Amino acid sequence: HLNKYSVKLTEPELQTLANAADSFSGAELEAVVSEAAIYTFDEDRYPHITVDDLAEAIAQTVPLAKSYQNKVEALRQWASSSARSASATEEIKAATRGSRRVSMVNL
Repeated sequence: HLNKYSVKLTEPELQTLANAADSFSGAELEAVVSEAAIYTFDEDRYPHITVDDLAEAIAQTVPLAKSYQNKVEALRQWASSSARSASATEEIKAATRGSRRVSMVNL
């Protein structure tokens, strides 16, 4: 999202922002960058987004993981026992390979 606006940050700046936006989703991060761009537009300095603009946008955003904390936790608990991980390790993938075969039959 930062590349879209040609934002260049140092590694420490990026780490500070990442820590501040710890529970943000990808969509929320995209919205933060867009909001920071709006700040610069309002102040006649678009497209020069600074780390302070991004920090302000993060501070003004409440991620769904916090505003719906109970629902998110319930979904995580359900998924831990009822769903297959999309990022399963190779060991788990090998152990379950072929366990979900589907055959199609033309009637």
